[in-house]
Amino acid sequence: MTLGSEGAIAVDLNGDVRKCPAMTLTAKDTIGAGDALFSIACLAAYCKLPLEIILLLGGSAGAISVNVLSNSMPINKANVLKFVQTVLNV
Repeated sequence: MTLGSEGAIAVDLNGDVRKCPAMTLTAKDTIGAGDALFSIACLAAYCKLPLEIILLLGGSAGAISVNVLSNSMPINKANVLKFVQTVLNV
């Protein structure tokens, strides 16, 4: 579930809850951010990745999305991986 500026939470099949903070401090346009998060999170879940990785990838896509006006640029693998690398190096 997305929580806007508070990030997102997810629950696994055992009922364990994980929370991921929002990964950006600024937002230009929030339209489509939840769709971006869920698109990537669903793919990661399908691949049976750990819940923390699912939230990291989905949250990264959402963070990229909120900094693009009117969905004018698609979210792609390279953008997500670059964003994750930046987040992990902070």
